[in-house]
Amino acid sequence: MTGKLKLCLGCRQSMKLKGATAKIIKESEAESGSIGVSAKLWSGSKKVTALARAFTAANISFNSITLPWSDGVRIFKSWRIDGIYRIVRELIATTDPLIADIVSNYDVEKESAVIGLGHEGNSNNYPISGVEFEGLIVRRFNVDTIGTSNAILELVGGALGEQLSREHEQSLRDSIGQAQGQAAERLVSVLRRMVAVCDPNKGRTRVTDSLINDLREVTTNLSQVLLFPNDELEMLNDQIIQTLGDVTRDQLADNPTVKLNVYNTAKQMADAISSLTVC
Repeated sequence: MTGKLKLCLGCRQSMKLKGATAKIIKESEAESGSIGVSAKLWSGSKKVTALARAFTAANISFNSITLPWSDGVRIFKSWRIDGIYRIVRELIATTDPLIADIVSNYDVEKESAVIGLGHEGNSNNYPISGVEFEGLIVRRFNVDTIGTSNAILELVGGALGEQLSREHEQSLRDSIGQAQGQAAERLVSVLRRMVAVCDPNKGRTRVTDSLINDLREVTTNLSQVLLFPNDELEMLNDQIIQTLGDVTRDQLADNPTVKLNVYNTAKQMADAISSLTVC
């Protein structure tokens, strides 16, 4: 199935900033036709900025449990839909108290945002009330099934139907290959980070909990994320779990022997996965 998670402050609010910027350009009579506007509509409000960051974090979390399909659309196995829905609901719920806080203190946040923009600030570019601000926020998750080339052929028919059917089938094949490839790239990426941290030719490097946690998360979820089984990739993934799964941050920080072994193993595994044909 495919899914699209959209979390944003609302297009109308963004468009108001673009309109305000265009007005400033016109009034300034800039020869180049444009001016540098670094500030965003809500950059002066700490609470709205925190909400925007929470939306970004939620999208990153959603992307980490799915694979790319097309622009803004992710793909996952249909049997995972209940779990995906549960996770998405939880991600959206984390923003409830942030929104409620902004709505309760809307006038203060709006004033902070206007002041933060300096000469570009204009209260007319903002929603009038907290209720209107909340109504413009988009928190939506849409899911769909993948259409088949046969369905297109039956719907259109004739030579055009056959052409569209072939194009759809090729597009489908390309998208699946891209999705499968990214699953392998995630694993290679975290292994390369491990190699960089454990490189014996470098001076002292900082080992973080996030590196250890990312390795465990990627290896644990690989088989679920893959759209189709890949025996070679999954075999290498199992080897990574067996050889690197129990390594701790303290071991990498304090034990040169363990660090060197991890360096060699991670490099070998990353090279092996990169040489695979994943589709």
